[in-house]
Amino acid sequence: MHPRPGHGNRWEILVADDDPAAIALLKAVLSGLDVTITGAETGAATLEIIKSHPPGLVLLDLIMPDVRGLELLDQIQQLSPETDVILITAHYSTESAVEAIQRGAFDYLTKPISIDKLRQKIIAWTEQKQRRTAAHELESKLVEISQCEGLLGMSPAMMEVFSRMQRIAPHYSTALVTGETGTGKEVLARVLHQLSPVSEGPFMVCNCAALPETLFESELFGHIRGAYTGAVDTKKGLVEAADGGTLFLDEIAEVPVSVQAKLLRLLQNRQFQRIGDPTPRKVNVRIICATHRNLRTMVDERLFREDLYYRLAHVELRLPRLVDRQDDLRLLVHHFLTRFGDQFGKPGLVLSRAAKALAWRYPWPGNVRELENSLNYCAMMCRGNVIDVEDFPESISRYKLEGSRAITFSTDEGLVPLEEVERRYVQEVLDRVQGNRTKAAEILGIGRATLYRILGRTGRPEPESGSLAKKSQPA
Repeated sequence: MHPRPGHGNRWEILVADDDPAAIALLKAVLSGLDVTITGAETGAATLEIIKSHPPGLVLLDLIMPDVRGLELLDQIQQLSPETDVILITAHYSTESAVEAIQRGAFDYLTKPISIDKLRQKIIAWTEQKQRRTAAHELESKLVEISQCEGLLGMSPAMMEVFSRMQRIAPHYSTALVTGETGTGKEVLARVLHQLSPVSEGPFMVCNCAALPETLFESELFGHIRGAYTGAVDTKKGLVEAADGGTLFLDEIAEVPVSVQAKLLRLLQNRQFQRIGDPTPRKVNVRIICATHRNLRTMVDERLFREDLYYRLAHVELRLPRLVDRQDDLRLLVHHFLTRFGDQFGKPGLVLSRAAKALAWRYPWPGNVRELENSLNYCAMMCRGNVIDVEDFPESISRYKLEGSRAITFSTDEGLVPLEEVERRYVQEVLDRVQGNRTKAAEILGIGRATLYRILGRTGRPEPESGSLAKKSQPA
C-alpha cells in the first residue's frame, strides 16, 4: 500500500493500457472513489512509474504494444512486491485467468468491463489493503513492544502466541492468559494492552492472591463513606481507576466465590457498584485475567463459577514453559545479559563455557522469571564481565553436581565397549532435551533413523543401519 503524502486514505491506481480513451474512461468511472489515478500507455512507461513511485494497484491490459501483459506482471512484482495487479483482457480464457492468478495477479477482468463490477473490485481491494496495512503496523508494533518488555521468542510455541496476540489485540474486551508461574503472564498482558485501542489509557494491576477476602471487594469496586466500619472516606476501586484502559486481574483463580458473581456482571455489561452505593456505574475497560491454575478443574470442584469460566475462556492465550521453548533460551540469555551488563556497569557480559553448559542443562522450573532473577544475581556477583558457574545461586550451581551423570568409560570389569559409550551418550542428550528425539538428532549431528537404530539396542525398532562411531549423513 502506497498512500500519497497529504492524501490521507486516497490510494494510487495506475491504469496501464495502450488506448488513451480507455484510460480516460476508467479515470472518469473511478473518480467517485477515494483513489488517485494515473495512466501509462506502454509497458516501458508503466515500469518507469513503478520504479519511481510505485502505486498500490495496477489495472493492466493483457495486450500491450511493447510487452506481454503476463511478462509485465512479473516485472511489476519484482520491482514492487507490495503493488497489486488486476489484469484486463478482451479475450478471456480459463487457462490465462488461472495462469494470471498463479503468477500473483490480484484479480482478472474481461472487456467490456462492467462498471459496477469494477467499482466493487476496487472497493474490495482498498478494504483488503487497509486490513493488510493495519496487520503490518500491528505486527511491527508487536515486535517493538515485545522486545522492550522482554517478551521474546522465535520458537514455534512463542510464534503461535505472537500470532494470536496480533489477531486478538484490536478486538478483545476480555482475555485470559494462562501458564505456569514465571512464564511472563503480566508481561504479555502489558504488551496486549499497548497493542490495543486503549493503549493510551491506564493499565491497572490487581494481584488477587495478595488481597484478603475481607478487602477484595473494596479494592476492586471501591466504597462510599460509611459503607462499613473504617470507611471514613469514599474511595474509588481499581475498576474505576482503569476506566478508559485495561484492568489486569492476576491470579484470577484466587477471587473469592462471594465476589465472582459481581465480577461476572462487570465482564458481561461493564457495570459495577461501590460498596454501600446502590447506583450502578458504567466503565469502559478491557479486562485481562491470568492464572497458573486449571480453571476447568476448579469449576468441576465447585471452586470457580462455571459461567465466569466460560466468559473468561472465550479468548485464551497460553504461555509455554521455558523447558518447552528451548530454542528461545539463547535469545533470552543474551537479552538479560545485555540489560544487566548495562545496569551494573559490566558491558559485554557473557557466560563462561561451563556456565553456558549449566544454563542449557538446567530445567528452569521457575521459567523466564527464574532465568531473569538468576542472571541478575550473576551479574551482581561476577568479577569482571564473565559469569562462571560459581556466580549462579547455589540452588542452580549445585544442580551441576547433583544433576549430572558422568558417562563412564570403564567398570570394575574393564573398559566399556564403544557401542555402550555411544548408547549412554545418546541417552544423556535425550534426557537433556526432555526426550525430544528430533532435537537430540540435531545436537548429535545424525539422522533420526540413526538415532532410532542406537535406541533400538534397548528393544526399539531399527529403521536403518549406520553408526555414531562412523558418522552418518542426516536422514
